[in-house]
Amino acid sequence: MSNDVAEELNQIANIQGKTLYSLINELTTFGIEAYKQGFSIKEAIEAKTFLNKAIKSRLLFVNQDMWYNASSIIYKKNKEEWLNQAYEKAKWYGKVFLGKIPENIFIEMFREALKKLFLDCNEIYIKKEEKDTYNLKAIFSPEMPLQHTFVIMRMIEGLLNSSGYAILKYTVEQGYISMMFRCLHLPE
Repeated sequence: MSNDVAEELNQIANIQGKTLYSLINELTTFGIEAYKQGFSIKEAIEAKTFLNKAIKSRLLFVNQDMWYNASSIIYKKNKEEWLNQAYEKAKWYGKVFLGKIPENIFIEMFREALKKLFLDCNEIYIKKEEKDTYNLKAIFSPEMPLQHTFVIMRMIEGLLNSSGYAILKYTVEQGYISMMFRCLHLPE
């Protein structure tokens, strides 16, 4: 352990009214528990950071069946408005969670954002096809209604557009989205 890290840990221990030994023991215990649960401390910190951003951004966790039902009802009642609202909200979230970042970093952050934002997404594949063109396949819960899959497609479009990417073509089936998208390289 470097002196800088030890000094910072000692300051944290003092602020919390603990000894350095008890703080290190606590941190190590958390690390062991994270390992037993199948994730790293880094992943736990990233998840907590994401959760804090989600809460500040007014995201809610809702029962999947209730969400699918509500989304389907709204879709049937006012399809265009619901799809546009999904697109615009996702575009805003894209600016908050992704922003304008280099292409080589964006793709992995985008994949992770999809996993975190869409808890009903079972698998996400993103494959580079050409210099700046990508293929995406997202497999969701088989119970996901087709109407809701279209809503998710518009949300993905909003996320991509907010970071300078455009969808070239797509296919939407119940619980499945396939698309090709490209980085637009817009001037700053």
